[in-house]
Amino acid sequence: MSCCRHVVSCVQVVLIVGVAVASLAACGAARNPTKRTCVGEECFNPGAEPTSFCSRDSDCAADQYCSGGTCAPRNGTRPDQACLSHNDCAVGTLCNVVTGRCVECLNDDHCDLGLSCRADGTCGEESRCSSNFDCGGLVCDTASGNCVQCNTSADCPLGQTCRDHACFVDGGGNPPCQTQADCDQYGRICNPTSHECVPCTGDLECGTGRVCANGTCTTAGGGTGNGSCTSRADCAGQACFMNACVPCISDFMCFELNDLVTGVTKICAIDTGLCTDPECNTANDCAAGEACYDGHCGACLYDDECRAGEVCNPNTGVCGTSGGTPGCTSNAGCTGGQVCVSGTCQNCTSSSQCTSPQTCNAGRCTTGTTPGAGAFGASCVAPADCQTGLTCLGDGTSGICTRTCIGSGKGGDADCPLGYGCIDYVSGALDGLSMCNAAAQMSSTYPGLPFDQAPGASCADHNGCQTSVCYSDTHTCARACLANRDCNAGEVCYSLIDEDGAAMGYDLCFDSDTSAYKAAGVACAQNWECDSGLCVGTCANGSPCNGSADCGGQACTGTCRDHCRSNSDCPSSQSCNPWATVIATPKSGWVATCMPKFFTGTQADGTSCTEDANCASDWCIGGICTTPCAIKADCTGALANKQCKPITFVDQSDNPVYALGFCL
Repeated sequence: MSCCRHVVSCVQVVLIVGVAVASLAACGAARNPTKRTCVGEECFNPGAEPTSFCSRDSDCAADQYCSGGTCAPRNGTRPDQACLSHNDCAVGTLCNVVTGRCVECLNDDHCDLGLSCRADGTCGEESRCSSNFDCGGLVCDTASGNCVQCNTSADCPLGQTCRDHACFVDGGGNPPCQTQADCDQYGRICNPTSHECVPCTGDLECGTGRVCANGTCTTAGGGTGNGSCTSRADCAGQACFMNACVPCISDFMCFELNDLVTGVTKICAIDTGLCTDPECNTANDCAAGEACYDGHCGACLYDDECRAGEVCNPNTGVCGTSGGTPGCTSNAGCTGGQVCVSGTCQNCTSSSQCTSPQTCNAGRCTTGTTPGAGAFGASCVAPADCQTGLTCLGDGTSGICTRTCIGSGKGGDADCPLGYGCIDYVSGALDGLSMCNAAAQMSSTYPGLPFDQAPGASCADHNGCQTSVCYSDTHTCARACLANRDCNAGEVCYSLIDEDGAAMGYDLCFDSDTSAYKAAGVACAQNWECDSGLCVGTCANGSPCNGSADCGGQACTGTCRDHCRSNSDCPSSQSCNPWATVIATPKSGWVATCMPKFFTGTQADGTSCTEDANCASDWCIGGICTTPCAIKADCTGALANKQCKPITFVDQSDNPVYALGFCL
């Protein structure tokens, strides 16, 4: 079984906290993947309005991803889906960036002669839609039977208005105009009296070579008279997506197969929804401090997006100069207690360099004169500010001293004090960890505030659950888990699955039913077959999978596995290892599962080591043989004097992959 732990290294980092808007609860104990999941009486909507804080990529805007709790620019791609680009899809399929799913076609050009690209992304005889479910991310105009971007403004993103079945980012009425050129981008006509861009009413208004189709001027011969299209040329600058002219939300919507022949490149200007020429070829074409990524000028994520000799500060998105350290304009642009000196983040040498009331201690600006004095809940900037067993959870400039948690309702370190939520991070630098977050750190719309109800408590009067999840049938707060021992007798730690059979990254205690579902160790092909919801498998090409969808519809050969907090949860022939429940780019929804050992090491926990292969535990971290852990109680025997420390693993480019706690 392949596992990316063998191509990553580990670092202890300042933990960056954020606020999620997407939470979920199961509607009872049934685990049929065709059933939806709910929060109280409200069913979970993966397209919920995003904020600038996050615990998973889907909490962010379409052009962002979740980086350790903070939404960061994502080079114009759509995050947290089965596909982000065509490269994520199997040969012969394409990425529908509206739904994030790999499909057979996006327009008629992708189908055999005589066949049409239908609303569900498959090639076949032309068919009309009857409901939104037929439209693959668009909505159904039942009057015409066409899939469109919107029927009402409620179908559009916040701040946009639906006009003639298209969303416009102008806050309400028709776009203003002085000349016809102001309206050409919308395919509309400039009304000389009202000075507004209004829908066309006839072909003559559109001029030579154009026709009026459903109020929009399109290229004559390209449209069908019902607002459909075959290429960008039919859409007055908008994207031709699934045979409909719609404002683009991603560069991929502007791509056409003919571009490979002509060499033309178009990018999406998200503010206007138009497909335009690239803004830049290199960062030299952009303003000072900006990066060039995929033809766009804006915030950087990587050094190679900046000008030659510059480096990227991913916390601010600013390209800086020299020294190999992140660029900055003030201390706010630096993390981990560093200060901004001559445009670069450096260790402090004097308290005068720190932002008041911080002082310089051992090269880092901290909130007190004595590092390590911060108790649970105290303010901090870096882990050194906090007492033993705690870490600093914040934005890199301010945070709180806190610890890992489980949210099981078992008490002790497994749970957080009332007023704190046990937040399960399922993407970014904290993916794989659950941390105690103060109510004051969370968005006012975060489910469960003010976190005054413990796991398992009644939530009949309101959802104040520390796990954010109030079951709609029993009106009790959900109990989270990281291993079966976190649940009651007769229960199993179960990875939630949505109606499409896709893992949702949340692990809760459910009734075990091995008569209907497969026990750990039994062969499986889909995650929903397993009592634990975890089918750890591989595709025919050796890539990891949780089901056939990860293999392009081909078979996934796997084994049902149990969750684990530490090696003590696993048989002696297995070890506790990370597994991604969402196989995408990047992988996410990491959980720890019991899997066959990778090595045959014999050294006991607590002994010195130089590599994983030395250790019977399969883990050599910080020079000692150790075990993963969820809380301090998991550090036993020779590791009893150790603390459970969160560790983020990064790839060879220092990008975060997953995080686990270890007894260190």
